[in-house]
This record gives sequence, C-alpha cells and structure tokens, in this order.
Amino acid sequence: VKYFNTGLNAVKTNMAGFTRSETAEVLNFNIQDVSLSGIVLGESASSVAEMIESMIVKESEPEAVQVSIKGENCDNAMSVETETYVSKLSADEVLGVKCTRDIENGTVTIVIALPDTELDNVSQTAMGDVLNSKILQENMNTVIGNVFGTKAGGDATKKTIKNCVLTATFDTTNGQVLSYVTEYETETYIANSTMGLNGGILSADLRGVEYDTAISVIYSEFQW
Repeated sequence: VKYFNTGLNAVKTNMAGFTRSETAEVLNFNIQDVSLSGIVLGESASSVAEMIESMIVKESEPEAVQVSIKGENCDNAMSVETETYVSKLSADEVLGVKCTRDIENGTVTIVIALPDTELDNVSQTAMGDVLNSKILQENMNTVIGNVFGTKAGGDATKKTIKNCVLTATFDTTNGQVLSYVTEYETETYIANSTMGLNGGILSADLRGVEYDTAISVIYSEFQW
C-alpha cells in the first residue's frame, strides 16, 4: 500500500501529464410497482419503466476524455480532486491487496479492494482516501434529482458505493505509474417517488426503484 501511495502521489507532486477517461453502465434496473394517472396515451407500466431506465442511462453518461498537460497543476484533474494527493490509504483499512510482478516488462501491478460504504459516510472511510466524497454525492444526487425529482424517496433513499477496486501498474525501475484505474458501483434504492412525464400530463407513482451503476475512471498515457 505504501508503494501504491508513493507512486500515485508522485503524479501530482511532479505534475505529470496523462489522459483521463470514464465509462458508466447502468446495471440491475428494477421497479417493483408503477401506477399511472392523468392523460395516459398508450403508456403502460413497462413502457414507463423503460423510459425511466433510459433517462438514468442518459444522466449517467461519463464526461468527455480529459488531457492533463505535463508541467501543469493536475490536482483537480485526478482523484482525489482538489487535494494534493491521489491516495492516503493505510494497510489496515483495505479489504485486500494483490501484487503481480512482470519481470520481463519491468512492471508491477497492484490491485486493492476497498470495503463498501454508504454514500454519506465515504469521507470517513477508505474510499474517502482515494475518491472525492463531495463529487460522488453530487453525481449520484444529480442523477436522482434530474430523473425522479429533488424530493425523491426522502429519507427512504439508499445510496451505497460498493465493489471498489483500484488497479495501478508501475515501472519497477523508477516507481512511476504507467496506468491507474478506479472501478466501483453505485447502488440506489428509492422507496417511493412521483414523476411527471410527457410534459406533466402523465403522473407515475413509483415504488421500490432499484438500480446499480458501474463506473470506471481510467488514467493512462502518463508523461513524466
């Protein structure tokens, strides 16, 4: 873990250049019950569910590829955004670490798994040492607000960050990172929500909305 931290934190210290890209995929979408009211023009519970899923997919679309130029400050371009470090993990807070050395290519790959946590607790857990909790909250809440409305679910809304895995490959001759990938899933549960659709002429009462989103952030093409 110490080697992992030192190698990644050197990216910001030395203002290395790199490319950042993201992927996002909606998983396990399910609605327990849909009730429609208002002017129903051929809509059904299944068609409304499909419409909502497509809205979640659109709202979850990743940002465009970003390029950080060598020699420029990259504190905001790489997680943990706004901080001067990439990782401050300690060995006692991770679920597990796997280290694989490729002698022929002179590289070592370190894979770290982190415990699941509720979104509101990210900053107090291991995930808060490698991910920006405020950005996670903003991203999840923006999707919920834009799709279901700002009051969706109220206190019954469950938001979890799970299955977080960090993978970094380093050059063993100098310890410089060659690639870094953060992968995690967001799990959302909304007990109850009412949505206005088709310009407000159709109202849908939803119960038991569940969906997961798999997110990957890839840092590559490092320039030192």
